[in-house]
Amino acid sequence: MRICEDAVACCGASRSDSSAPTTSTPSSVAAIASRRRSRRRAQRAEVFAYVAGRWKFALAGSLASLGSYGIALWAMTRAPVAVVAALREVSVVFAAILGTVFLNERFGWRRLAGAAGVAAGVAALRL
Repeated sequence: MRICEDAVACCGASRSDSSAPTTSTPSSVAAIASRRRSRRRAQRAEVFAYVAGRWKFALAGSLASLGSYGIALWAMTRAPVAVVAALREVSVVFAAILGTVFLNERFGWRRLAGAAGVAAGVAALRL
């Protein structure tokens, strides 16, 4: 019985009135879960505070995206879909150029190759 008692003491277990070993695992799990919930609440509050200060930008971006999609749909009724889809992909090249000019991002050989590929695809559709 001594070995069993040592194992019980070593594991951090204790004996209850029924003399069966019990552990404090449920309370430890509850404490960890409580810390995670409070951390999530704090993170959620931080995200809401961030979003609350920038809702106008989010609304403007959403409306611009909706307008862009509407224009693309309208263009698909006036021109072949393949041409409109290819021209929509040119926006990736414009985004890379704007990122280089205004955000000081690198315009390395990979972006150059991608831009050349998009330009070649648009040119191939015009042939």
